[in-house]
Amino acid sequence: MFNNLSKIAVLIDQERAKYFIEIDDYDAEMIIRTFSDNYFLAIMADDDDYYDALRAITTVLGKVTNKCIMEYGILIRGSITKGKMFISDNVIIGQALVDAYVLENTTAIYPRIIYSDNIDVSVLLNSKTNYCGIVFKDLDGVYCINSMVYWNKDRTKTIALFKFLDKCLERYNNVDKVGIKYKWFANYLSNYFNVTPSLYPKTLKDIMNKNNLNYHNK
Repeated sequence: MFNNLSKIAVLIDQERAKYFIEIDDYDAEMIIRTFSDNYFLAIMADDDDYYDALRAITTVLGKVTNKCIMEYGILIRGSITKGKMFISDNVIIGQALVDAYVLENTTAIYPRIIYSDNIDVSVLLNSKTNYCGIVFKDLDGVYCINSMVYWNKDRTKTIALFKFLDKCLERYNNVDKVGIKYKWFANYLSNYFNVTPSLYPKTLKDIMNKNNLNYHNK
């Protein structure tokens, strides 16, 4: 567990640094804190830089989530919200933290990062930048980060991901609280690879058929 937490912490720090190097028209501090097995990211924003802050959080979390999946087989769950906060080196207090925690535990449920209702995702959905596809609406009507848009089409890692998923589905198939999360992830991948040109849908389809899941045909 500790090794996984350390890996995620390093990824978050790396992606934060890369983002603010690549985006030279937006300068803001992204605060990162850890407690227990949770990671907390925050950016101070007002109406004028709302889109920039949302874009930054979405990009960093999307890339971290994808790398956790593809590099380490770690599935991430979380939520994005906005609200007032007090943050110091040792203390985090505020309604936004409470809201994010509740959303993560009661609504996110599956390995996905969701947006709260007070987040206007239309600024990402309607963006004319390279953010097409970064947000998707799940079957329950919740908007989520589509981390697979950062998939780099590495064949070895993708096949390893499918093998990992197959093993987890087989192991946890009859464990409701765990199995349902891997079934959701399998359906998420099925949807993604169904609309994205790739070499791997047959492999994924075989895995889903084996575990009595419906592959999303075009």
